[in-house]
Amino acid sequence: MVEIYNETGDVVMSIESLSREGGTLVIEGRLMGAWKSKMYFPSKELPGMLKIMASFSVIAFILLAPFTLIKERNKRRKSSTKSLVKRT
Repeated sequence: MVEIYNETGDVVMSIESLSREGGTLVIEGRLMGAWKSKMYFPSKELPGMLKIMASFSVIAFILLAPFTLIKERNKRRKSSTKSLVKRT
């Protein structure tokens, strides 16, 4: 499952599955954690999505994602190691 958050950290949308129905991408999930939703992304909208995603900030986010994930994982490991040291 993939979760999308708002600026206060609340889950706005959970994506549970992606599938294809003909020329349409089907996104199934929940809105605000409660309402089941089935959203459709038709292929005619693809050029617009690619135009939005072609921005420098989005491309930089995608290229830097592996490094960001490693950094966050290392941060979590260090904090869990510190809590183990404090307990002993």
